[in-house]
Amino acid sequence: MINLALIGVGKWGKNFITTIDTIPNSRLKYICAMSSDTLNSLSGKYIKTNDYKDLYKYSDIDGIIIATPGSTHFKIASEFIKRDFNVIIEKPLSTNYKDALKLQKIFNEKKVKVLVGHTLLYNPAFAVFTNLSKKIGKIRYIKFNMGNFGPFRSDMSVLWDWGPHAISACLAILNKEPMKLRAWGLYDTVLINLSYEAGLEVFVEVSWIFPLKKREIIIVGENDSIIFDDMKDNKLTYFKNLGKEKSLISYPSYPKGASLTIEVTDFINSIEKNR
Repeated sequence: MINLALIGVGKWGKNFITTIDTIPNSRLKYICAMSSDTLNSLSGKYIKTNDYKDLYKYSDIDGIIIATPGSTHFKIASEFIKRDFNVIIEKPLSTNYKDALKLQKIFNEKKVKVLVGHTLLYNPAFAVFTNLSKKIGKIRYIKFNMGNFGPFRSDMSVLWDWGPHAISACLAILNKEPMKLRAWGLYDTVLINLSYEAGLEVFVEVSWIFPLKKREIIIVGENDSIIFDDMKDNKLTYFKNLGKEKSLISYPSYPKGASLTIEVTDFINSIEKNR
């Protein structure tokens, strides 16, 4: 049995609680939340605290999940990694580059598992989308639209809140880093441009003042094009020979499954199999 501890019981932390209950051979044993009212509202089956440092003393914890505000991730994660705990760190890994490098240095000195919570990478439809992107000919450009109306955060801009989804997806699709990156915007809306060799451009718009929730990726290839839209029932649309006489539109199938469940299961497997 893998014992997990959760730090942070906001909207996303609650998703971890319901998710872990569905995963075999694992249990959420410890929960840390700052609010006493939140702790009192939780089931009595958990060991509860309002100070994450209380978790240091429990030797039976196999993994820590950090689902606190992004600005706290570096401080909390670094303390647990230093103490040899396996950790899931919700995105963003940190809210500045220097802290990310410090975390990497601490990680390299330890023998623990550290997973950054990029749930989009565990989305079954996105996995098929990534594979299909290799079959559309030379990629001409990629366009991301990601955001929602809220939640609004005071400790980081939308660049750090929604930006990691798009950047992590782009790196997964192209499997290489851009030559140049530029960004413009306000606290709540940001435009990002990643430039690759051979004239490939990636355009990203992230916002938490979109009227509707958006998580859409469009890839235009030399031969075909493909759209991933996480808000639709049919998340994938494939355009074969777009604009030509024999153009076809299809809706590729993909496995079912909740991204967060797959992510947590991967973390648990990494602990159990030491990979």
